[in-house]
Amino acid sequence: MRVLRNPLRPLYHWTLRQAERPAAEYWLYFIAFIESIFFPIPPDLLLMPILLSRPANWRRLAGLTTLFSLLGGLSGYLLAYFLFEAYGDAALAWLHAEAVFARFNSWYDAYGGLAVFAGGLSPIPYKVVALASGTFGMNLLLFLGISLLARGARFFLVAAIFARYGAPAKVWIERWFNPLSLLAIVLLALLIFLIAQ
Repeated sequence: MRVLRNPLRPLYHWTLRQAERPAAEYWLYFIAFIESIFFPIPPDLLLMPILLSRPANWRRLAGLTTLFSLLGGLSGYLLAYFLFEAYGDAALAWLHAEAVFARFNSWYDAYGGLAVFAGGLSPIPYKVVALASGTFGMNLLLFLGISLLARGARFFLVAAIFARYGAPAKVWIERWFNPLSLLAIVLLALLIFLIAQ
């Protein structure tokens, strides 16, 4: 029986190889930017090995990774916003999806901030919420503010852990980052639900 290979595996290894190059930081910022729009590999995978070789620069690395991720998110938002303005109504009519879109739009009006925070902090792809926020016309300043908070928290947390603990932190983060971030989102959603009652 033939085992199917993950088609993203070569891209994952290519991303990791960039950490060994002299221009590693530029690759990090480029990947942080494009990952917020379409690239499937998160910048953390490049940030971590760079931090191992430059732990003293953790604040600058985390700050610039956050900045470029935010700029990518803004680009994704604007791309979706203007594409939907131009083609959205015709596409919805063609798909007979106006009612579904309206229901999801009302959900996004109510919970879009939580979606942006979850996508910015957790393994949920940030590009999805950036594009959705543009499509549904979420308030741009709200989108940017929540994105800055969530992306900054994610990258500064990873960088601070690496600066403090070094190589053992990589194993710990790879093992526990996804479950802990999902737990944080569940707790945040529960808190918002209790406050809203």
